[in-house]
Amino acid sequence: MEEYLLLEEAARRYRISAETLERLVESGRIRAVKVDGRIAVPTIEAAMAAIQAQADGELVSINEAGRRLGIDPSVIWWWWKHGWLKDYGRGPRNAVLILLKDAQILASLRADRGKRGRRLIPRGMERELLG
Repeated sequence: MEEYLLLEEAARRYRISAETLERLVESGRIRAVKVDGRIAVPTIEAAMAAIQAQADGELVSINEAGRRLGIDPSVIWWWWKHGWLKDYGRGPRNAVLILLKDAQILASLRADRGKRGRRLIPRGMERELLG
């Protein structure tokens, strides 16, 4: 059974404004129910909204990034596993959440450098390039 939090409690717990959560409910991006006349939101959706607000970009699963970019998700998973993509938490079914724009940058670099036989980011330059 899905857990719900009162909107105000979700805002406090996940450090996101109650107004932002209300706008997301009104736009249909987050589901909500009424409990004793007060709005309650699913815990996972409130947490994901907070992560999204802090991430400054669209968060997607590794599989969704692969689908959108036309790349095998195992390639994107490799980028994440080696620290080239930051992990912004877990989504439904424990999916790793990454920023789509970061995956797009690496996908562009991969297209420019070729798919096989060449390291995408030269050894020793990872910290310099990825921060």
